[in-house]
Amino acid sequence: MAELLKATFYLPVFTRDNLDAEFHISQLVDAILDSIGGCTELGFVRGRWRTPAGRLKIDTHRAFSVLLDRAALPDLVSAIDRFRRAIGETEIYLDVGAVENLSVADPPEQSS
Repeated sequence: MAELLKATFYLPVFTRDNLDAEFHISQLVDAILDSIGGCTELGFVRGRWRTPAGRLKIDTHRAFSVLLDRAALPDLVSAIDRFRRAIGETEIYLDVGAVENLSVADPPEQSS
């Protein structure tokens, strides 16, 4: 069985020029649907950090999660990198880890 990974990433809802990034987010989601088959949108999250110059930054992001085979990880990274460049970001946070449990389901029916 292939090794499954869970990847979580946060996409800024605005570009570096403060324009709506929805078009670019939709392109990324379409690329994920085409290459991996699906993803889960976790909702809106806000992040705070300090720039190297000490300036406080607060951004709103849309969080996504996807289960994927390890072999598909380069495709995901490439798609996220295209998004990053399209909106003018210097980096996008991506958290990748192994999946221990895949799903909870009804047991198979027993024939009598």
